[in-house]
Amino acid sequence: MSTLLPTMTRFISWWGQGLLFCLPYPVRHFFFPIQHRVFMRKQDQQIQIVSDEKVVGTQLLDAADTDTLADLKAVWADLNLKFVVLLPGQYVIRRTLELPVETVENLYQELQGQMSDYTPFRAEEVYFDYKIKGINAQSEKVLVDLAVVPIHLLEQEKSYFTTLDFDVSTIAFAGGGDNLGQEDQLFTFCNEEKAQDRKIPEGKLLVASLMITLVMASFYLHQKKDHEQALLQAISDQLDLEKRKAAAVKTLQEDIVTEQKRSRFLVTKKQGSYTVSDLLFSVSTILPDDTWIIDARLNKAQLTLSGFSSDASRLIALLEASHAFSDIRFISPVAKDNRLKRDRFNIALKINDKMTQSQARNNVAEQEVAQ
Repeated sequence: MSTLLPTMTRFISWWGQGLLFCLPYPVRHFFFPIQHRVFMRKQDQQIQIVSDEKVVGTQLLDAADTDTLADLKAVWADLNLKFVVLLPGQYVIRRTLELPVETVENLYQELQGQMSDYTPFRAEEVYFDYKIKGINAQSEKVLVDLAVVPIHLLEQEKSYFTTLDFDVSTIAFAGGGDNLGQEDQLFTFCNEEKAQDRKIPEGKLLVASLMITLVMASFYLHQKKDHEQALLQAISDQLDLEKRKAAAVKTLQEDIVTEQKRSRFLVTKKQGSYTVSDLLFSVSTILPDDTWIIDARLNKAQLTLSGFSSDASRLIALLEASHAFSDIRFISPVAKDNRLKRDRFNIALKINDKMTQSQARNNVAEQEVAQ
């Protein structure tokens, strides 16, 4: 029994400290009175003091007025106050880091070992504190808010308040500005309280542990029911989400099929039609060198050519030899230009469909083979 008691005591101490904050605030405050914090910040030759303790409140004191400071400290002597010095923002370097999630277990050592990568200082030249802002499960990264202050600046600020006879136990930085109630924005760089002074008496821990056990047992069934309902709701929400995803995929597939049909139509149309460059190349190849084209107009499936030639009457026959054109005709009388001594002509050509002409040529070839 004598060997079992120390083990049980250590277990209760460890377990009770971990579950202490499960108790409602009035009960926790009754067993373990809260030490009110007094935040002090230097502003030129004055000291701004802020606290949630009504006796202290918010004050702006003249650092040179030692009598007033002495009177105030005498009034505060019977209060359970913890003085916290707030560093100016310009003293503190802040970094937002994304680190592998596996570094969470040894985050302090990780930051200490890599301090020179994040700041211009080595780990032994600074005090630092950090807050975990969140964890991204997809990228497996942890988001860390790091605050760093060089040692010489911290010691300078601490020395100032020590000279004024303040019992400074903690030096911190309020990342949230004047909103000192934001604990996730309060970075603590230096805390000189002894670990044994912060230990909770084992007798109180035993009572707290028993109360927590009773509370946890009484709410177990309710928690289990809430958990099952939440699980069912999560499954239902997931099913709805999957249905919406399936509907979106179906719509996307239909859009893809429609776009494929449209693309095939455009490709087929392009393959079945002559381009402008094809037409111009064909005309320039067919016409003799003594023929000049001064105007060419394309209107849907009709090409109109205007120009001069030494013998315009032969142009119709030459153009009819091309598979690209049909229904070739003069659309105005041929006139002789006495100055150029050439015929002036205007010819209209119907542009054939490329696929139709290709099929016609194939049919002729098949007939010739059959004969």
